[in-house]
Amino acid sequence: MAKIQHVIHTFGLSESQVAERIAELLMSKNPTVDTQPDHGGVSIIVTADSFNDDDAEILCKPIMDTAIDCLGTFVSSIDESIEENVVHSLANNHMQIALAESCTAGKLASRITEVPGASQVFECGIVSYSHEVKHSLLGVKKELLEEKGAVCAEVASAMANGARLLGNAAIGVAITGVAGPEPSDGQPVGTVYLALADSRRVWVRKIEEPHKSREEIREAAVFAALDLTRRYLEALPGMMAGSQPLEKHGPEKIITPSEVKKQSLGDKLLVTRAHGKAELIRRLTIWLLVLALLVISGLAIYYFYYRSIQNEQIYEDLEQAYNAPASVSSVDTSHYPKDMLSRFYDLYDRNVDIGGWISIDDTKISYPVMTNAQGDYYASHDFDKSKSSYGVPYFSTSTKVLSKSNQNNTIPNYTILGNRTDDGQMLSSVCDYRDKGFFLQHQFLTMNTIYEAARWQVCGVMIIDSADNNKEFDYTKNTFKNKEERKQFLEELKNRSIFNLTTNLSVNDSLLFISVDYQEKDDFETERVVVIAKKLENSADEKAIKELSNNPNVIYPFALSGTIPTYTTTTTKTHKQVTTTTTKKTTQNYVVKRTTKRPTQKPTTKPVIVTSPTTIQTTAPPEEVTTTETQEDTTTTTQEPEENSNS
Repeated sequence: MAKIQHVIHTFGLSESQVAERIAELLMSKNPTVDTQPDHGGVSIIVTADSFNDDDAEILCKPIMDTAIDCLGTFVSSIDESIEENVVHSLANNHMQIALAESCTAGKLASRITEVPGASQVFECGIVSYSHEVKHSLLGVKKELLEEKGAVCAEVASAMANGARLLGNAAIGVAITGVAGPEPSDGQPVGTVYLALADSRRVWVRKIEEPHKSREEIREAAVFAALDLTRRYLEALPGMMAGSQPLEKHGPEKIITPSEVKKQSLGDKLLVTRAHGKAELIRRLTIWLLVLALLVISGLAIYYFYYRSIQNEQIYEDLEQAYNAPASVSSVDTSHYPKDMLSRFYDLYDRNVDIGGWISIDDTKISYPVMTNAQGDYYASHDFDKSKSSYGVPYFSTSTKVLSKSNQNNTIPNYTILGNRTDDGQMLSSVCDYRDKGFFLQHQFLTMNTIYEAARWQVCGVMIIDSADNNKEFDYTKNTFKNKEERKQFLEELKNRSIFNLTTNLSVNDSLLFISVDYQEKDDFETERVVVIAKKLENSADEKAIKELSNNPNVIYPFALSGTIPTYTTTTTKTHKQVTTTTTKKTTQNYVVKRTTKRPTQKPTTKPVIVTSPTTIQTTAPPEEVTTTETQEDTTTTTQEPEENSNS
C-alpha cells in the first residue's frame, strides 16, 4: 500500500472559517482531509491510501482542486512554506527584495534567508528601531516621524520604499508596530503596519492583535508581511488591488556615496571649473539650451506617451477595485444607495457619480460609466474629476439609473456616450462594429448598473447626426407615451441600422445604446457611431449569429448621403366623415455636398420613408439642387381628424 500526503497552507482565515468553506471535503474517507493551526494560518492535510503512488495522487487531485477553489486567494502555498513560496516566486520573476523591520527584530529577514537559494533574491534587511536610523538610512522624513510617530501607514510606506532604494531591489517590504509590553508612539500594543512598495505603487496593511503576547505579535506580523508579498507576486504581471501612488508616501531621497560623487563631478564640470566670465556665460548658455530641449522633449513625451500610460493606469486601478471581492460583512453599508451591488462600494467611495460598468470581451473597453446632471461633464473629465481629453464613459441625461424596485414597471433604455481616441483607449473599439468580422466576434458585452448585473447582445449599428440635440433622430429617448410610439422608435432603429437587425426588437425589450464620435472625416463633427444592444434575460439566451447582411435601405445622416433620395408628400383633408388623401411621389436628383452644416432651407415637414427596395431616404436637400419630378395621384379613405402635411 502507498500513502500520499499533501498540505495546503492558508493565511487570513480562522480554522473555523476554513472548515466552513470545505465542510463537505472534511467528511471524505479516502482521501482524508484534516485542518490544523500553522504559524498564524491554517493548514489542510490531504492524505490518500492506494496500491501505488500514482493511484493515490489521482485520489488526491480532485480534493485538492476543490479545496483550492473554495479558498481562493487565501491559499498561501502548497506543499511548501509561505517563505519558500515567496523566494521561489521572486526567483521565477527575476526580482529582488529588500526589508526594513522595526518591531520584528529581523525575524522576517531570518525567515526568508533560511530558504535555500534566498541569496539570489535577498538584497538587504535593515532593523531600524530608532527615529534617527529611519531618517538617515531609510530616508523617512523627520517631520513625519515627529508628527505621527513611527507606527503609522505613512512611515511604513516610506520605510518600504527606502529599503527598496537602498538595496536597489524591485520591491521593498517594511514592518513597524508595537509588540509590547508597553504602548508606543500613541499606539496600543498589538498595532502593526505593513507596507510593500515597488517603483510606482505602495500597498499598506494594518493588523491588530491586542490580546497576543509579544512573540505572537511578532510572528503574526512576519507572516502577514510574507502573505502580502505572496499576493503581490501572484498578481503579476497584473497589479494587486488596494494600492496608492508611491509619491504620496515616499521617503526623502537617499543620497548614496556614488550619487554624491556624480553630483560633485557635475559641479566641477559645469560650474566650479569655469574660468572667467566668458566661460561661465558659455556654460550657462549650454545649460539653458539643454534645459529648453529637456522641456520640449518632456512635453512631447507627456502628450504622446506618458498621458496615454497615465490614463491607462487610472482605469487599471479602477478595474482592480471593481473586480476585487468586497468584504461586505466588515463594511458599513448605510451610506450606500439601497440595493447597490457590493462590487461598486469602493468606486462609490471614490466618486458618488458612479452609475455602472461596461466591458466588451477581447477589447480594451472595460470602464466605469458615470452619471452627472451637468450633461457632458465627463466627456472632458476623468473618474477623479480632473481635466482630461480622454474623459470617461457616461450615461446621457435622459438615462435614469434606477433599482428594479424604483422602475415602476417601465422598461428602461440606457445610452452611454464616450470619446474615441487616437491611441485606441476609451470607446474607440465601438467604431469597429461597422466591420462585419468585428461585429460577429464581439456580439456579447456586459453592462452592469450599480443596481443590476446584465449581459447584452449587439443587434445593430447606426450612424447618427447628433446636431441640435439629436434633432434628426433622438436615439437617447427613454420615455414613450404608449406602445405605438415605442414601436415607431424600434422601426426607426431598424431603418437606420447599417446592417439588418440580427434580432426582432419588441416593446418589452430593454435596450442599450453605446455612442462614440464618428471621426471618419474631419468635417463630420457631429456624426456618431451608435451600437444597439438588447438585454438578455439569462445566459441561455446567448446565441451568437453566424451571418450578417447589409441593410440596402439604410437611412444615413444628410452629411453622409450622396444617393438619389425618394420620398412621398402626403396631404390629408377632412370633410365631415370622409377623408381624401392625395399622394404625390417625387424623385429628385440632388447635388449633395459633404458638410456638417444643416441645410439652410428645410422642408416644412419630415420625410416619410418609402419601403420599396430602391428607396433610400435622406433629409431635405441643400439649397443648390437639380430636380426631376414624376407624379401620380390616388385617392383613399382615412380617419384623420385634421389637415397635416408630411414631406
